[in-house]
Amino acid sequence: MPPNPKAEQRAVWLIFRAGPNARSIKPEIRRFGGSAERPLDAHDKSGQNNAVKTLRQWFAVLVVIAAVGNGEAQASLTLLSNLPSNDGGGGSTTDTEQRAVSFTTLSSSFLVTAVTLRLESYESNTDFAQLSIHSNGGSSPGSQIGGTFTAPASSSNTAANFTFTSTGVHLNPNTNYWVVIKGASGTQAFTWNRSEPVVTPPTTSYATFVNQWISYNSGDTWAVGSNGAHSFAIVGVPEPNATAQVLGIALIGMILLRQSRRLMA
Repeated sequence: MPPNPKAEQRAVWLIFRAGPNARSIKPEIRRFGGSAERPLDAHDKSGQNNAVKTLRQWFAVLVVIAAVGNGEAQASLTLLSNLPSNDGGGGSTTDTEQRAVSFTTLSSSFLVTAVTLRLESYESNTDFAQLSIHSNGGSSPGSQIGGTFTAPASSSNTAANFTFTSTGVHLNPNTNYWVVIKGASGTQAFTWNRSEPVVTPPTTSYATFVNQWISYNSGDTWAVGSNGAHSFAIVGVPEPNATAQVLGIALIGMILLRQSRRLMA
């Protein structure tokens, strides 16, 4: 006489078993009564097939959620920019005369991977440009975030867009930051150009421009630049929406729990 499913204490285990040559993983469901494992009956096997099918379907959904998150993380976009420039004006940059722009991120977090500046009279063998991102110190840049960006090579004095690169500097949402450009000690002067009339970087969905800044004493004190924003672009990689991914995983877990309860019924 078959065991009474309502009388026995049962548990259903989901087991992942390696397939032939360990090249695949196959989910199995086994039923235990008391302390002993027993074979699955026809009812069990039907439930197993349905549960495994559901597991596969929702595992595919989980893969899609992760892929969407990674897709967001790989798509570079421009946080803020007022390029192209007409090179109507500019400001000298050295080790003592430093320049910066400040901006505020909006609702998303990013990894900044590149900053492009419109420079002139810049030759990398004599002009040792150093670009970095800093926290907001009020009327001056705060602590540096991440390392110094890698400076581009140049052998010409011609005005051009020069891109400084980084493996990624993390920016939090709704936070003020500074991009600072200066020359290393002993560097020759180069010019950071701007358009004339001045073009203020328009607010995007990701950041808004605050001010152009200048320091004449190696960064000890700073003042708002009187001639407006110089020409630049900040490129960032949006970080995955972790909240959406966690909610998606939680939803899948609830569905799988319901499926297992149906099998045990």
